[in-house]
Amino acid sequence: MGNQQISLGTLEHDLLRKMEEPRIHFAINCASFSCPSLLNEAYTAADLNSQLERATQNFINDPGRNRISANNIELSKIFKWYKGDFGDGDKELIAFLNKYLNSPLAPDAKIGYLPYN
Repeated sequence: MGNQQISLGTLEHDLLRKMEEPRIHFAINCASFSCPSLLNEAYTAADLNSQLERATQNFINDPGRNRISANNIELSKIFKWYKGDFGDGDKELIAFLNKYLNSPLAPDAKIGYLPYN
């Protein structure tokens, strides 16, 4: 980047995550089966907000990566590994999820995590 060599890990953890934008987890990832789908277009400054919104909406509502119903919440391990990026606890994580879910979760819903593949 520029005249410096940096690893993808450095790019993710030392630059992008420090921007305090939790939606970045749904855009930049390792492309494993359990990860969000990669966008089939370049992220651009002009469209970044709508692209991040779309990536986040798609991932949260993907039943192959998150299983969310009124009585049962099983989330991707991404939400466990980076929990602090979504707030300070389960209630804030649920509030984040509720921005993107068609049927909101109760603030005191119990959260479980799916195996990572």
